[in-house]
Amino acid sequence: MGIVRVEPDAQLFDEWYDVYRLAHVHGREATALPFSRREIRAMLGVPLPRSEQRVYAVLDDGAVVGGGWLYLHLVDNTNRAELEVWTYPEHARRGHGSRMLAHLEQVAVAEGRSVLGAEVPWVLDSEEPVGCRSAFMLAHGYANVLSDVQRRLTLPVADDALAALMPEVDGYTLRTWTGSVPEELVAEWADVVASLETEAPMGDLDYEEVTPDVEEIRAEERLAHAQGRVSVAAVAVRPDGRLAAYSQIYVAADDPIAYQWGTLVRREDRGHRLGLAVKVANLRLLQARFPRVTSVSTYNAASNVHMIAVNEAVGFVPTERLGEFQKHL
Repeated sequence: MGIVRVEPDAQLFDEWYDVYRLAHVHGREATALPFSRREIRAMLGVPLPRSEQRVYAVLDDGAVVGGGWLYLHLVDNTNRAELEVWTYPEHARRGHGSRMLAHLEQVAVAEGRSVLGAEVPWVLDSEEPVGCRSAFMLAHGYANVLSDVQRRLTLPVADDALAALMPEVDGYTLRTWTGSVPEELVAEWADVVASLETEAPMGDLDYEEVTPDVEEIRAEERLAHAQGRVSVAAVAVRPDGRLAAYSQIYVAADDPIAYQWGTLVRREDRGHRLGLAVKVANLRLLQARFPRVTSVSTYNAASNVHMIAVNEAVGFVPTERLGEFQKHL
């Protein structure tokens, strides 16, 4: 019995991934959104200036029976680490998860972290989280500090329905693109994306403001390319050139589900229905460029009533719940 770190080019990685995927899909076959093998290899192999990710395996007689994931912030929020623990279903309740969690916490402490975060999903119409992982986190000193809901939109949405939803945006210009952020917009894009961490409802999550970083944006684009993902984006631009709102969706290489990343309207530009405008513009572009995509998945804090209203107006429906847990060491 032991715990080892797994490198993306190691022979053990494929076995680790198989257990990761099975554990994430178990009990959530219709709603789980595991990363692909290619996506995780890229996440571990393409360096980002502001974060580091590590994965670990629990071995029993040389076989992988569980896993863990550690995400370290390197610039802002350097007191935090995000982590995840899972066990092969047939090996559950044998202490593997507790051993992995203790190991990840020890690594986090060694890296100078004092706040730990973790996410736990569960079935929408059940009070009991999948695999009792909520009870597991609570038993190890974590508190559920923010409740989220996963929603999914079935595509295609009729273009006339999207046209009917599109509001007037007098005083703003809508722009859309796929791939890299245009050079003339990237500094503004970095600024508005950085504000998402503290402008979106955060409950009692212990996060500090994130510093805008164009280098990070370009590094994330290189990572997306390595993963086989394509960014689909829409923004609302003020007359002075500042971005007032944005929405971003990622399309995966071989996945019919697209992933809604961030959507945000700057505080001073709210009240003009810009959130709905960038959402609709982005969905139109997504459907035009990627007709193979059959749905879009998104998450919202349960308290984010304004963005939930936008999503439901477009046609998103609830599919799963998610708890964001936190522990202060």
